[in-house]
Amino acid sequence: MDIVIGTQYYRPSNPPKSDWPRDLDRIAEAGLTMIKVWACLGWMEANPGQVDTGELEELLELAVQRDLSVVVNLILENAPYWLEAGNPGARYRSTAGTVVSLGAAINTPGGGWPWALFR
Repeated sequence: MDIVIGTQYYRPSNPPKSDWPRDLDRIAEAGLTMIKVWACLGWMEANPGQVDTGELEELLELAVQRDLSVVVNLILENAPYWLEAGNPGARYRSTAGTVVSLGAAINTPGGGWPWALFR
């Protein structure tokens, strides 16, 4: 039986791209065999209809070069910031009825609020 030993590594926009080669080398040298990365829709789709996976693909390639397996955690629950500008009725609303404009929140990795509403 193989045991996978790894670490959470990438949560956009950290760590900075300049650190990736050094960090991945250290991860592999430490004997870890896997990294987990966050693929955040709100980060990758900074503009409506334009999904950019280039940064994520670059990181995956660097991991593969070091024989590191990768678990990609796709984060769909955060709304991109442009959503509110194009849809003024899109807001987070709590169960108590509090309406909040989109913005960074501790419960979402790439900003925005989950479950935006359309009225």
